[in-house]
Amino acid sequence: MKTNLVYFDYGNVICTDPDPHFFSYVSHKIKTPEKRIREVFSQKFSPFVAGTISDEDFFNFLAENLYASPKDVASWFSTVYPPLLKPKEDILAVAYKVRKKGIQAGILSNIASPLMKICLDNDYYSGFSPIILSAAVKLCKPQLEIYQLALIIAAINVKDADSVVFIDDKEKYLEPAKELGIRTVQFNNAHETASDLERKLIEAGVEI
Repeated sequence: MKTNLVYFDYGNVICTDPDPHFFSYVSHKIKTPEKRIREVFSQKFSPFVAGTISDEDFFNFLAENLYASPKDVASWFSTVYPPLLKPKEDILAVAYKVRKKGIQAGILSNIASPLMKICLDNDYYSGFSPIILSAAVKLCKPQLEIYQLALIIAAINVKDADSVVFIDDKEKYLEPAKELGIRTVQFNNAHETASDLERKLIEAGVEI
């Protein structure tokens, strides 16, 4: 089976999952239980990731509900996220092997605007194309439209969707891809290795 493109999720696939570190940091900073921080965060998380509310509005919402200032909230993001968003070298090596076989290696990821900016400013997406980021396209997984857009941007007809492989750590984000005929690989770098990813890609029909 021919493979034209492999889409990688970013968090928990290319980089570590930074959110638990963020919640822990904020909890210690403002002496508030992580559960409360997660509850507040989740209330506006989906529109924040989809880019349908502004960074300012989201920071103001967190500030109001966590009894902090918007400036404090902005500093939490700028302190915690940059080093944790750095891609893992062993996963980059897998993406390089994919490209060496003449297969595109892209990114399809839910990511909020400030984190997207961190990645862009630090060239963390270097070498990947196409790049589909929720905050940029105003859509987020598991909306079917973002997977359809990923095919359109790659100039791949839906009838050829099986030439695409999508890697994500969450099954709920793989299901819509399967509906379109995209092959899927579930992978979580928190407890799996780059060798595991290579094996799973080979099992999915990707020659690397």
